[in-house]
Amino acid sequence: MNSKLLSRTIYVMFAVYVVVWLTLGSVTCGSRAFIWTYFIVDVLICALSLTCGVLTFFAAPKVPAARSVVFILISLFLCAFTWFTFLTPECGLPPYLFSV
Repeated sequence: MNSKLLSRTIYVMFAVYVVVWLTLGSVTCGSRAFIWTYFIVDVLICALSLTCGVLTFFAAPKVPAARSVVFILISLFLCAFTWFTFLTPECGLPPYLFSV
């Protein structure tokens, strides 16, 4: 695959993740369907960005190893952040995903 295409795809996925995260806080209806949709979208973005980050190691025009490692680390951070926000309980409250 082309390294420029992979890099742009990763940047777009990171931007979509941020936009989804910001819109999640502004949703006032608190419907379970919205929360589950946001969770599934976040998990898909994390999985795809991690996959694309690994593929940058094998891209046709070589991507610097530092950039590939940064892509993978940011993807892992997003995965951990998704886990923390949706699935971990806070101060004795149920996890956000199951609280509504």
